[in-house]
Amino acid sequence: MRIISGKYKGRSYTGAIPTGIRPTTDNLRETIFNILSNYIEFGGAVVADICAGTGFMGFESISRGAGFCYFFEKSRKSIEVINKIAKHFKIECYKILQGDAVKNLRKLHTELGGKQFDLITFDPPYESNLFNSVIDEIHQNKLLSKEGILVVEMPVSLSLILDKKFKIITERAFGTTKLVMAKNLEDNTNS
Repeated sequence: MRIISGKYKGRSYTGAIPTGIRPTTDNLRETIFNILSNYIEFGGAVVADICAGTGFMGFESISRGAGFCYFFEKSRKSIEVINKIAKHFKIECYKILQGDAVKNLRKLHTELGGKQFDLITFDPPYESNLFNSVIDEIHQNKLLSKEGILVVEMPVSLSLILDKKFKIITERAFGTTKLVMAKNLEDNTNS
């Protein structure tokens, strides 16, 4: 796995990836970030990488200039990998929230004190039922800034239910994976 662009461009992590972690491929990550470059300014952006796995979506964001990344991850093995990669790349502008993603989003809402994410990437285990519950939590707690982008990787067999305040930017299939990217149209700063 390698960083595609930015400060850490070309740097790779060749350590072992525990069984059961399905990292976003370099090619798909490159496609995602090529699309994102048309919609988001990474300089100083605050990013959430939910169901982070290896954390490479967050690390790619940091490489491109994001100011901070929150990694949401349940698996201790994945957390070990994220910490190893951060140490390998000498990245310190991150925090890992271990455990249930919905509960941690609720808790983080209070901790952020009104601050919001500019980018949220979300790639849960395909057999999970987290897709709509996490997106509902993001919307209800107003965690995505106006014009902020939500990136969801999911199986092509599922449909994503988005509130009308999200505008789908793209929806594409890559083999068994469907990529859905949406922009938040709601100004979430007033409450």
